[in-house]
Amino acid sequence: MKAILILVCCIMIFYGCDNTKTKDLTKQKHNKLVGIIEDPKTFRDYIKNGYLYYNVEKDNNTAMYYLNLASSMEPTNWVSYSLRGEIKLKLEDYRGAILDLDKAIKFKPGEITAFNVGEYSFVPPNEYENRGIAKFKLADYKGAISDLNKVLDDFFGSENCQCLYYRGLAKIKLGQKDSGCLDLSNSGEKGCSFAYDAIKTYCNNWSKYYYVQYNCNTVLYYFPYWLLHIKDLK
Repeated sequence: MKAILILVCCIMIFYGCDNTKTKDLTKQKHNKLVGIIEDPKTFRDYIKNGYLYYNVEKDNNTAMYYLNLASSMEPTNWVSYSLRGEIKLKLEDYRGAILDLDKAIKFKPGEITAFNVGEYSFVPPNEYENRGIAKFKLADYKGAISDLNKVLDDFFGSENCQCLYYRGLAKIKLGQKDSGCLDLSNSGEKGCSFAYDAIKTYCNNWSKYYYVQYNCNTVLYYFPYWLLHIKDLK
């Protein structure tokens, strides 16, 4: 009986080790297929891994790990801060995102359309777009509009429906309803269908919100549209 138990344990250990080896080989094949570098050594290796774990693997934690190593290796290179800022924005760490994006903008040497790692290249995020969205989320509407304008005023960014969407909402929050609703309309036309939900809420709904400026602060008044036009209902 004891010999049988020992034999069973040996078989389980053998197949367990074999299964681990199979998983490791599968992971190596997958990483090679995706482009992940198994033994990264340089700044660009870390950037590539960080980008691929974020955009392809959807693994924010591992992406942050590699980007942290990259920023430690080259603390004045903008790419790691740009990517890390976008990840923090997605994780709703808006203040952390702004800090990273500030650094990316500071260190970025002019207009760069792509970042190359050997034969591999990718287009980094737009720092002004992400920072504008982060500022909007923190209710810094003027700051958001300023950043989003930098994207929309550029020839290649003028069709960015997400920037139009957030700029429209920021304008509405500041009491610029007509201009804001026009931005939302343009956003919807350019592909952001969710902008039409915002139009229903803020632009043509009878129980819409009205924003007014008072003592340099935006005050939100919640009252139905019909109260302002009661005479029209008679």
